[in-house]
Amino acid sequence: MQWRGHIEHVQSHAELSFTDFADAIAFIQKHTAQVTMDSVAGEDSGMKAKAMRESLGMWQKFASNYSNIVMEAWENTARQNDRNLQMLMNAWRLPFARGESAAEKPSPETDALKAKIAELEKELAAQKTKSNQSKISLAKTQRRKAKA
Repeated sequence: MQWRGHIEHVQSHAELSFTDFADAIAFIQKHTAQVTMDSVAGEDSGMKAKAMRESLGMWQKFASNYSNIVMEAWENTARQNDRNLQMLMNAWRLPFARGESAAEKPSPETDALKAKIAELEKELAAQKTKSNQSKISLAKTQRRKAKA
């Protein structure tokens, strides 16, 4: 598995971009050891030894859980990818992704537009009928005047 990440040691502002998780581990080890040594710089050798034991204890806990950490990170990534794909497909309303055809479920906007078009077509037909009736009536009036 290839990792792509970025890590920062906040106190020193040291940063590392990595593609190998081992590089991130080495970065953490280096900065943890440095912080440990800096924290006991003026102390006697007993205090330094105690600080180093505590630091080593932290790494032992990490090492014993390393495989769990990696597996959990991989599972989280897979879950996130699944969620992202689902969100993308929902956002684009891809009907085939839901096992539907595009014609099966028109959107509410499409239904509203179809209703408006039908309404306008009825109005237009009514206006044409009224216009035709007016033309017929006018033609009859003109014929009567012409005969008279």
